[in-house]
Amino acid sequence: MTYSKKIMSNTAYHAAGRVWQIAVVLFLTPLILSYLGDEQFALWALFWTFSTYFMFMDFGLGISLVRETAQCSSKGEHLVISQALNSLLLFYMLLGAIALLFAWFASPEIIKRLNVSNEMAGIVLEMLHWGVFIFVLIGLVNTLAALLRGLQRYDLITKAMFFVSVPNLLGTYLILELGFGIVGLLWVVTAIYLLQLLLLLFYSKRVMPKLVFGVKLISWHVIKEMLPFGARLQVSKFAELASYQTDKILLALLMPVQFVTMYDLGAKIASLMRDLPYSLTSAVFPAASEMHGQDDFKRLWQMYDIGSKYLLVTTLPMLFGLWLTAHLIIGMWLGFVSEYVYQSVLILSSAYWMVVSLAMSFSVGTGMGWSKPVMQSSILQAVVNVLLSYWLIQALGFIGALCGTAIAITVANTILYYRFCRHFERSIKVEVSRLWLVIKGNIPAVIACGLFVFMGDQWLEWGDRFMSILLFVGAVIVYVVTYLLSLRIFQVFDREDLRLLEGKVPMIRWLVISPMQKEETH
Repeated sequence: MTYSKKIMSNTAYHAAGRVWQIAVVLFLTPLILSYLGDEQFALWALFWTFSTYFMFMDFGLGISLVRETAQCSSKGEHLVISQALNSLLLFYMLLGAIALLFAWFASPEIIKRLNVSNEMAGIVLEMLHWGVFIFVLIGLVNTLAALLRGLQRYDLITKAMFFVSVPNLLGTYLILELGFGIVGLLWVVTAIYLLQLLLLLFYSKRVMPKLVFGVKLISWHVIKEMLPFGARLQVSKFAELASYQTDKILLALLMPVQFVTMYDLGAKIASLMRDLPYSLTSAVFPAASEMHGQDDFKRLWQMYDIGSKYLLVTTLPMLFGLWLTAHLIIGMWLGFVSEYVYQSVLILSSAYWMVVSLAMSFSVGTGMGWSKPVMQSSILQAVVNVLLSYWLIQALGFIGALCGTAIAITVANTILYYRFCRHFERSIKVEVSRLWLVIKGNIPAVIACGLFVFMGDQWLEWGDRFMSILLFVGAVIVYVVTYLLSLRIFQVFDREDLRLLEGKVPMIRWLVISPMQKEETH
């Protein structure tokens, strides 16, 4: 299988799985909110925030395992892969033991800081003690998923995710209906991750029969070799924590806890701007690692150049469309439109697009070991985000958290992109001209869709689910049709795109104007 086919296949599987995963989250969120209420839902959101912090404590060994597996599998070094996997699994178990001790001793202070009622204090205590076991399970699941990503078997990861989503949906509904609340949700999450762990273990053995498990295979030498690369990249994960999660903790400490719910609801919609495009580039990292291991630099550059173009063509209409229809999405999702949720969607989606616009350079660069500039940029983003959000929340309230995140992400990612272009001797002018070409292709669609939404809003009452759905569907149709016409008129795609995408992307032949057609248009 050629590199292009492998990347497209993995991208398709990962995108399908990610879309389904997002759909499950969007479906469960209003359901859980309706049963728990604002205060308990805020605690549930904070629980998942702390799970992200726990994943951060692996020092980047998970992403190092992807790179190590991709490079070693191409050389047939199965023993090294087994050593790395066994060592990382034990590492997570030890990490869990440390986290359990911390939760046991720190729980009184955490409960005090959250300033919740006595009833909520009991729930928080249960979450802290039960949650550590869940966090370890998530770490083990992510480790086996990293192995399969390194082997470029995204199809198996997606199959396991699809399989567990059904009991997740049914179990969540039944537990809430029976009145078990957050404690019942913890039971469901534990069962789901245990099931997923067993499935990934089965798939890993099937795709790599030479994979073995045992205490004798634990090698701290392998961990030591993987650590420097992973530790640098893990700093970038810390930036994600600062940008996507820390704001919730600051809001919980500085404002009424209900604002955490408003932030989380808006962030879930805005994260569509981040998660969906990232699913289109996730397969690039292991492929880039494999190419780099074979010194195939020519294909690395081709992959970056083509992928960057397709990323802009995909993400800019998503961003503009989300701005125009944010109130419709909130209305049909929640049944009401909160001003705070609306503000979160608009500001956070803009910030997330800045991150997504660098997804190809990040994936290709890290695949080549270009981790130091990423680490430095991440430190800058994390520090600016936390300090600025803390100050702006006190000065402006809720919107201060949103502005602090947006400013920090914009500054840090702009600097990182400049360094990337300079390091790899790429002209920023070429990248800017490409961006402007895609923006021009979106202008007619923005105008047409904006007029459609403006006229539709005259008959819309905020929170009317049925009318919100009708207007949203109509707005999407207007935007897509106008955008496709604009892509053809502005000649965004060329014959090289036709060669790569024909038979894989619908309408690509119509979007590409041939040289003969160009002469006729003149």
